[in-house]
Amino acid sequence: VKAGDAVTVKVGTETYQTTVNADGKTWSVNVPGSVLAANGDISATVTTRDTTGNVTTANTSHTYGVDTVAPVASISIDNVTADNVINASESGQTIAV
Repeated sequence: VKAGDAVTVKVGTETYQTTVNADGKTWSVNVPGSVLAANGDISATVTTRDTTGNVTTANTSHTYGVDTVAPVASISIDNVTADNVINASESGQTIAV
């Protein structure tokens, strides 16, 4: 594999094209989070050609987990006063809730 070689990335039914970076080893492609969340695996194919014109293709895939379940939230409010009743004296004060 060398810089500029074509890389095809498939996530679900969506296909993305990119090329190998100048280092000849890495590549990247932007995939919308919604596409990644709707799937659980990525496949990639790179095609390279040597100086004599021989073409070869390499394939790989990677599975990943998707967590779309929101955490359970809770909230509570303590009594607003010791007896939880606002009396005449307390009504003129600032009370922390």
